[in-house]
Amino acid sequence: MILYTSMIILRSCIIINKTLNRSQLIESGKNLQKAKKWIAKAIEIDGGKYWMFRQQALILAKLDEKEAAILASKNSLKLAKEAGNQDYIRLNNISIAEWSK
Repeated sequence: MILYTSMIILRSCIIINKTLNRSQLIESGKNLQKAKKWIAKAIEIDGGKYWMFRQQALILAKLDEKEAAILASKNSLKLAKEAGNQDYIRLNNISIAEWSK
């Protein structure tokens, strides 16, 4: 099960990296949909980490699913606070404010 979870997370990260770093893929939306499915599966299997919810929020925002992006970002924020990660706390607060407009 651990190996399977690791493979899901790795695959999610690869898709997310390709999706978020290449504008032509972002515009197509096709790989964003794949990334959305994979990150959701990784969170389901792993229970979610703050960085996973952050990536999910970014994908959802790119898909113009702002309410879902805010929810994912709030999950990330909560976990980042628990972990004491100031960078993710700051990034999530900025995103939540922007997406709430």
